[in-house]
Amino acid sequence: MRKREGNKEEKIIAAAVKVFARNGFHDAKISHIADQAGVAHGSVYLYFKNKQAILLRILKDLWQKLAGQVETLASQTELTPKQKIESMLDMVFDVFTSNPALSKVVISEQSRLMDKDNQEVFRDYYRQFSDVSQAIFSEGVEQGVIHPEMNPEIFLQFFYGGLRYLIHVWASGQTERSIDEMRQNVKYMLQNGIFK
Repeated sequence: MRKREGNKEEKIIAAAVKVFARNGFHDAKISHIADQAGVAHGSVYLYFKNKQAILLRILKDLWQKLAGQVETLASQTELTPKQKIESMLDMVFDVFTSNPALSKVVISEQSRLMDKDNQEVFRDYYRQFSDVSQAIFSEGVEQGVIHPEMNPEIFLQFFYGGLRYLIHVWASGQTERSIDEMRQNVKYMLQNGIFK
């Protein structure tokens, strides 16, 4: 068996993000990914069983990173719940806007995989991210800075669903609005509400 070399695995993952974003997961081929990565087609199979394994790794890496960041944020006792929630917003925007191709892949493919029984490879990190986000929100309710009638789970589903849509519109070029304008509007709504 041939040996794995250097940073080929990272090159394959980065190439797969670009290919999945450009072609869609179903139309992407391992040969496209290998060509994009500049590696032999057989090299891809040294690291990944198939293209679904690559997609699952992309999602795992993303949610593992976000779960770690939100855990760190939650532990910062010097920050208020409001500051933590604003930081969560920035964290999500930053991760996706730093890689528009990744945004397209996650938005178009993650929902399909969430319903599969055997996809714990990334769902555990996704759940960790969601649970810690809810704990931060609940901390705000307990401290009286968030209205007690607000259900953390419902709010965060609405919140992240809205962010997901905004990032999708931006990443797919469906708007002329800048991502910074979107971010500032969402922050304004969080801080001030929509009513005068």
